[in-house]
Order: sequence, then C-alpha cells, then structure tokens
Amino acid sequence: MGQSMFQACKDHLCFLEQLNGRGFAGGLFVIHVIDPLFFDRGTRDGIYAYFRGTEAINGNIEKPMGARNEKVYTDGRYHVKWLPCGEGRVWIQEVTTASPFPSSGEGFYLVDGVPHGKLLGILAEDDEPVYDGKG
Repeated sequence: MGQSMFQACKDHLCFLEQLNGRGFAGGLFVIHVIDPLFFDRGTRDGIYAYFRGTEAINGNIEKPMGARNEKVYTDGRYHVKWLPCGEGRVWIQEVTTASPFPSSGEGFYLVDGVPHGKLLGILAEDDEPVYDGKG
C-alpha cells in the first residue's frame, strides 16, 4: 500500500508541479480508492501519515518499501481529505503551487541523490531533456 501512495506522490503530484513550473496555470489530481487500507486502517506514520492521518504532503517523501534510496520532493503543501464516493473514497486536489524547475532536484525524484526527470516531456530551460532515461 505504501508503494502505491509513494507512486501517487511521484507520478502525479510532482508531475503536476513540473507542469506548473513550465507555464501551466494549474492541474487537478484525483484519486479514487476502494481499499480501506489506503485511507483508514493500519499504521499512521511515515508515508501513511499523509494518506491515513493529518500530516501534510510537503517536502521530501521517502519511498517506504524496497530500496529506500528513492524520494520525491513537493513544493506544495497538500492535505489529503477523503470524501465518500461510491464504495470507496476520493481525494481531489488542485495543484497550483510550484517553483520554476530548479537544478537541485526539486519537482522530480531522486535515486541515491541523483535527480531523474523520468516524467517525460518536461524540458529544461535550454529545451534539452532534463533526463534521458539512461543510468
């Protein structure tokens, strides 16, 4: 479950922040889940504090399982607010806060401290790919 939570932060929130840093006015993140383990049951520390507790998603978020050498960084501050939706819950988040795409690794993810712009299609100021997918 923690891996799915991490992927939501990495693949969606950080991606939307990257788009905002490239001139988009904003984005909308929507997630619908049925499994109560995602939003209610279980531990409430680490990444689970964001999705099951009251901790805001902000700053560095470490991968909770497997090789823990990966983390993501968000500029925005996001409070998960689950709403009933059918048999599950939904969280709808507007993403409008983002700094310009910095070279420090903010807005994309790190593996062993090395920035990766795996979120394809985002270009650096000089229109060169931020990360070519190698290495």
